Amino acid sequence: MIKIITVPNPILRKIATSVTAFDGKLRQLLGEMTATLNTSGNPAEGIIGVGLAGPQIGQSVRIILVRKVSGRGEEGPVITLINPEIIKASTIKEFGYEGCLSVPNTYGSVERSKWIKVKAYNEKGDAVGFKAVNFFARIIQHEIDHLDGILFTDKVVGRLFTADELGTVLKE
Repeated sequence: MIKIITVPNPILRKIATSVTAFDGKLRQLLGEMTATLNTSGNPAEGIIGVGLAGPQIGQSVRIILVRKVSGRGEEGPVITLINPEIIKASTIKEFGYEGCLSVPNTYGSVERSKWIKVKAYNEKGDAVGFKAVNFFARIIQHEIDHLDGILFTDKVVGRLFTADELGTVLKE
Protein backbone atom coordinates (compact mmCIF):
# COMPACT_ATOMS: atom_id res chain seq x y z
CA MET A 1 0.00 0.00 0.00
CA ILE A 2 1.21 3.50 -0.86
CA LYS A 3 0.66 6.55 1.32
CA ILE A 4 -1.95 8.96 -0.04
CA ILE A 5 -0.60 12.47 -0.68
CA THR A 6 -2.76 15.20 0.85
CA VAL A 7 -3.10 18.96 0.46
CA PRO A 8 -1.09 21.17 0.41
CA ASN A 9 1.50 18.91 -1.29
CA PRO A 10 2.49 20.71 -4.54
CA ILE A 11 2.43 17.52 -6.65
CA LEU A 12 -1.38 17.71 -6.48
CA ARG A 13 -1.21 20.98 -8.46
CA LYS A 14 1.12 19.77 -11.24
CA ILE A 15 0.02 18.60 -14.67
CA ALA A 16 0.95 14.91 -14.83
CA THR A 17 3.09 13.52 -17.64
CA SER A 18 1.91 10.91 -20.14
CA VAL A 19 2.82 7.26 -19.70
CA THR A 20 5.02 6.00 -22.54
CA ALA A 21 6.29 2.63 -21.27
CA PHE A 22 3.89 -0.26 -20.66
CA ASP A 23 6.33 -2.47 -18.80
CA GLY A 24 6.94 -4.34 -15.57
CA LYS A 25 7.58 -1.11 -13.66
CA LEU A 26 4.15 0.16 -14.74
CA ARG A 27 2.47 -3.13 -13.77
CA GLN A 28 4.11 -2.97 -10.33
CA LEU A 29 2.87 0.61 -9.83
CA LEU A 30 -0.64 -0.39 -10.91
CA GLY A 31 -0.63 -3.28 -8.44
CA GLU A 32 0.39 -0.96 -5.61
CA MET A 33 -2.23 1.59 -6.65
CA THR A 34 -4.93 -1.09 -6.72
CA ALA A 35 -4.00 -2.28 -3.23
CA THR A 36 -4.05 1.32 -2.01
CA LEU A 37 -7.47 2.00 -3.55
CA ASN A 38 -8.90 -1.23 -2.14
CA THR A 39 -7.89 -0.27 1.40
CA SER A 40 -8.77 3.44 1.16
CA GLY A 41 -11.83 5.14 2.55
CA ASN A 42 -13.29 3.53 5.66
CA PRO A 43 -14.28 -0.05 4.72
CA ALA A 44 -15.47 -0.75 8.28
CA GLU A 45 -18.17 1.91 7.78
CA GLY A 46 -18.94 0.80 4.24
CA ILE A 47 -17.06 3.73 2.68
CA ILE A 48 -14.85 2.52 -0.13
CA GLY A 49 -12.39 4.42 -2.29
CA VAL A 50 -13.82 4.81 -5.78
CA GLY A 51 -10.93 6.48 -7.56
CA LEU A 52 -7.22 7.14 -7.36
CA ALA A 53 -4.88 9.16 -9.60
CA GLY A 54 -1.11 8.96 -9.97
CA PRO A 55 -0.46 12.35 -8.31
CA GLN A 56 -2.34 11.20 -5.21
CA ILE A 57 0.37 8.64 -4.51
CA GLY A 58 3.25 10.97 -5.37
CA GLN A 59 3.60 9.86 -9.01
CA SER A 60 3.04 12.68 -11.50
CA VAL A 61 1.87 10.31 -14.26
CA ARG A 62 -1.41 10.16 -16.20
CA ILE A 63 -2.87 7.06 -14.56
CA ILE A 64 -6.23 6.74 -12.87
CA LEU A 65 -7.98 3.81 -11.27
CA VAL A 66 -11.75 4.01 -11.07
CA ARG A 67 -14.16 1.63 -9.41
CA LYS A 68 -17.27 0.95 -11.41
CA VAL A 69 -20.00 1.56 -8.85
CA SER A 70 -23.66 0.95 -9.61
CA GLY A 71 -26.30 3.58 -9.02
CA ARG A 72 -27.29 1.57 -5.95
CA GLY A 73 -23.79 1.91 -4.49
CA GLU A 74 -22.80 -1.69 -5.19
CA GLU A 75 -19.06 -2.15 -5.46
CA GLY A 76 -17.76 -3.15 -8.88
CA PRO A 77 -14.43 -3.84 -10.55
CA VAL A 78 -11.48 -1.46 -10.59
CA ILE A 79 -10.70 -0.18 -14.08
CA THR A 80 -7.25 1.12 -15.06
CA LEU A 81 -7.15 4.09 -17.41
CA ILE A 82 -3.77 5.29 -18.68
CA ASN A 83 -3.47 8.67 -20.45
CA PRO A 84 -7.26 9.10 -20.24
CA GLU A 85 -9.06 11.81 -22.19
CA ILE A 86 -12.65 12.93 -22.23
CA ILE A 87 -13.47 13.16 -25.93
CA LYS A 88 -17.10 14.17 -25.54
CA ALA A 89 -19.19 15.35 -22.61
CA SER A 90 -22.88 15.88 -22.04
CA THR A 91 -24.09 19.44 -21.94
CA ILE A 92 -26.52 18.21 -19.29
CA LYS A 93 -24.88 18.78 -15.93
CA GLU A 94 -25.69 17.53 -12.46
CA PHE A 95 -24.63 18.57 -9.00
CA GLY A 96 -23.37 15.97 -6.57
CA TYR A 97 -21.41 15.91 -3.33
CA GLU A 98 -17.79 14.84 -3.66
CA GLY A 99 -14.94 14.09 -1.33
CA CYS A 100 -11.34 13.13 -1.96
CA LEU A 101 -8.70 10.97 -0.32
CA SER A 102 -6.23 13.84 -0.82
CA VAL A 103 -8.52 16.37 0.90
CA PRO A 104 -9.51 14.50 4.07
CA ASN A 105 -12.84 15.12 5.81
CA THR A 106 -13.90 17.73 3.24
CA TYR A 107 -16.95 17.54 0.99
CA GLY A 108 -18.74 19.88 -1.38
CA SER A 109 -21.23 20.11 -4.21
CA VAL A 110 -19.65 19.96 -7.69
CA GLU A 111 -21.31 20.30 -11.08
CA ARG A 112 -20.22 17.64 -13.61
CA SER A 113 -21.40 16.35 -16.99
CA LYS A 114 -24.05 13.62 -16.69
CA TRP A 115 -22.22 11.44 -19.24
CA ILE A 116 -18.83 11.40 -20.92
CA LYS A 117 -17.06 9.47 -23.66
CA VAL A 118 -13.54 8.45 -22.66
CA LYS A 119 -10.54 7.17 -24.55
CA ALA A 120 -7.49 5.78 -22.79
CA TYR A 121 -5.13 2.81 -22.70
CA ASN A 122 -5.28 -0.23 -20.46
CA GLU A 123 -2.33 -1.73 -18.57
CA LYS A 124 -1.25 -3.67 -21.69
CA GLY A 125 -1.13 -0.53 -23.84
CA ASP A 126 -4.30 -1.39 -25.76
CA ALA A 127 -6.60 1.50 -26.67
CA VAL A 128 -9.97 1.47 -24.90
CA GLY A 129 -13.00 3.69 -25.24
CA PHE A 130 -16.41 3.78 -23.61
CA LYS A 131 -19.27 5.93 -22.41
CA ALA A 132 -19.70 6.50 -18.68
CA VAL A 133 -22.86 7.84 -17.07
CA ASN A 134 -24.01 9.24 -13.74
CA PHE A 135 -21.80 8.49 -10.72
CA PHE A 136 -19.25 6.52 -12.76
CA ALA A 137 -18.85 9.54 -15.08
CA ARG A 138 -18.41 11.78 -12.02
CA ILE A 139 -15.63 9.57 -10.65
CA ILE A 140 -13.73 9.65 -13.95
CA GLN A 141 -14.08 13.43 -14.29
CA HIS A 142 -12.85 13.91 -10.71
CA GLU A 143 -9.81 11.68 -11.27
CA ILE A 144 -8.88 13.24 -14.63
CA ASP A 145 -8.97 16.63 -12.89
CA HIS A 146 -6.22 15.31 -10.60
CA LEU A 147 -4.05 14.69 -13.66
CA ASP A 148 -4.44 18.36 -14.58
CA GLY A 149 -3.63 19.72 -11.11
CA ILE A 150 -7.26 20.49 -10.30
CA LEU A 151 -8.88 19.56 -6.99
CA PHE A 152 -12.62 19.17 -6.49
CA THR A 153 -12.46 22.02 -3.99
CA ASP A 154 -11.63 24.33 -6.93
CA LYS A 155 -15.04 23.51 -8.40
CA VAL A 156 -17.26 23.44 -5.32
CA VAL A 157 -20.40 25.54 -5.53
CA GLY A 158 -21.37 26.81 -2.10
CA ARG A 159 -19.55 25.89 1.05
CA LEU A 160 -17.35 23.00 2.08
CA PHE A 161 -18.53 20.54 4.71
CA THR A 162 -16.94 18.12 7.14
CA ALA A 163 -18.29 14.56 7.12
CA ASP A 164 -20.48 15.28 10.16
CA GLU A 165 -21.87 18.47 8.62
CA LEU A 166 -22.57 16.73 5.31
CA GLY A 167 -24.37 13.92 7.12
CA THR A 168 -26.65 16.50 8.75
CA VAL A 169 -27.28 18.28 5.43
CA LEU A 170 -28.14 15.03 3.65
CA LYS A 171 -30.65 14.07 6.38
CA GLU A 172 -32.57 17.35 5.93
